[in-house]
Amino acid sequence: MKKTFAITAGDVVWLMYGDHAVCATVARVAYRKFISSLDYESVIEHELYTLSVDSNQLPGLHEKEELFPTKPDLINSL
Repeated sequence: MKKTFAITAGDVVWLMYGDHAVCATVARVAYRKFISSLDYESVIEHELYTLSVDSNQLPGLHEKEELFPTKPDLINSL
């Protein structure tokens, strides 16, 4: 199985970080797929992104739902 990502390493994205709109670059992309430990039937899939701003890595992993291609898209989501 080959996973295709809409957002890849090197892409520029916008997100809310510290109550501010921030423009970041995707440094790494991770994909996880597993069976839920709650019901042992549901399949959970996550795309997780490591981001950097001015060569400084933002803490934590960020989900696709937090990332937007443009600042207006981010603002419209609020």
